[in-house]
Amino acid sequence: MNILKRRPIVSKDILVKNDNNKVLLFDSERSNWVVVSQRLAEIILTCDGGKSIEDINNELNIESDKEFSLKLLSCFDKLYSLNFFHDNAVNITEQSKTLDTVYFNLTKNCNLNCIYCYANAGNTAIKDI
Repeated sequence: MNILKRRPIVSKDILVKNDNNKVLLFDSERSNWVVVSQRLAEIILTCDGGKSIEDINNELNIESDKEFSLKLLSCFDKLYSLNFFHDNAVNITEQSKTLDTVYFNLTKNCNLNCIYCYANAGNTAIKDI
């Protein structure tokens, strides 16, 4: 299917966390998350299946900004490949709502500086355990 004709739907239960100009979007129904810009987050959160990607592109009037338009199409394509979007109302089963993994950040002493992590590996809250 042509990406421009798709009508993306994002879950209604998206959790949103803002940090500077980045936004973490977490889909608790599918245990899926993505970090995007504030502008892209605003676009993503309006996707309810009522408009095609082509309609969204036209509404934003970004055809004149060819570079942003291509980035937007690439982002939509990537979000589909990550199963963050779907094209129709998908029934979420009770099985998919179960918790599969839990991570604990006990010391906040991570020496990795991952761009996708919101652990804020700064000062420790308590002495190392």
